[in-house]
Amino acid sequence: MRYVIIGNGAAGNAAAAAIRTWDPMGEVLIFTDEPQPAYYRPLITNLIEEGLPEDIFFQKEPGSPPEVDLQLGKRIAGLDAGLKQLTLQDGMICAYDRLLLATGASAILPDIPGWQGPGTHVLRTLADAQALAQAAREGKNAVIIGAGRVGLKAALALRHRGLEVTLVEQALYLAPVQFDEMAGEILGKTLEAVGIRLIFNQTVTAVRRAGDRIIGLALADGRVLEAEVVVAAVGTRAHVELARKAGLAVNQGILVDKWLRTSAPDIYAAGDVVETTDIVTGQSIVSGLWTNAVEMGRIAGSNMAGAAIEYPGAFAVLNSLEVAGIPTVAMGLTNLPAGGEYQVYQSRRGNNYRKLVFQEEILVGALLVGDIDGAGVYAGLIRGKAKIRKICGELEHPRSGLASWLSSRISKAERAAC
Repeated sequence: MRYVIIGNGAAGNAAAAAIRTWDPMGEVLIFTDEPQPAYYRPLITNLIEEGLPEDIFFQKEPGSPPEVDLQLGKRIAGLDAGLKQLTLQDGMICAYDRLLLATGASAILPDIPGWQGPGTHVLRTLADAQALAQAAREGKNAVIIGAGRVGLKAALALRHRGLEVTLVEQALYLAPVQFDEMAGEILGKTLEAVGIRLIFNQTVTAVRRAGDRIIGLALADGRVLEAEVVVAAVGTRAHVELARKAGLAVNQGILVDKWLRTSAPDIYAAGDVVETTDIVTGQSIVSGLWTNAVEMGRIAGSNMAGAAIEYPGAFAVLNSLEVAGIPTVAMGLTNLPAGGEYQVYQSRRGNNYRKLVFQEEILVGALLVGDIDGAGVYAGLIRGKAKIRKICGELEHPRSGLASWLSSRISKAERAAC
């Protein structure tokens, strides 16, 4: 059996490891258009901040798939699902028995005048981080467009390198997908304390240049920000082009069934390229989270090799992020959609903030800032759709470790929901 995987990221490598578990004798090939082996993408900002040696990102992790034929720098030009073969850009033809599309996503580039040219950056790949690290050695002023997870990491890394950093966010507070206004206020003050300037409710209208050199960024309100380095952190877009041209069912991401099979026989998909279901809301999402990609890859690889494991869906929000020394965890519904009936319990003590969101008796969201103890328990309750009445009924059970933890952590306001 020949298994072919397109993509050498979290999903592709998790799939290869799972295939090896289920089918030790099968042939496994991985194609990636990047020139280096797999690396841990969430840590690439450390290359900017610390100037770490690049080989630290390539340490072999536990569970890395053995005996895999890894083809670096190979771009796939076409997929023929009927003939079950790939055509590489160099003309090579590769047949497969089972195929996994783990082609990931790319950073969205702003559609604003002056963007194209030296001095503008995104932060998605190791090469992006290398380019931004070089820019940090030469620039004095940096502007980050977008204050989500990537924008916050980039801003802190560049500030650590000594640049004057401004964050521009069109929402009213930081990371509006993960945080609410209270969390945004706490973290915003923390960022300002380390010298990062914050501009909210504003958009960038143009990158101003003198020749190829950036001299500033124009805002919608008429202000011009001084900058030599500009980073766009405005989201990602799934790489669905290969699947679409091959006739597979595609929407915002590749469409799959509960076993992560695509609309074509013997073709599976996993990771940031997949359109899946939010386990909290039931809505379709394209997840860009590393943890979701790993789980999808594990299940897809297992099923390619003969298992029949159902993928339960993903968290649209499941993030752990440290912001200027303050740890945060966001999961599930942290900002409430219109039209639903929710109960929200909040508490704040200084920079410690907790928010729990319930729909009827079920915990559907948690936001922790500062004190993040027990975040894994909350995630388990959300994933399991556990009814809080049942959980509260177990609080007094002396033999329940979970009950003991919950008894010590849940506030009086939260107990009132029982």
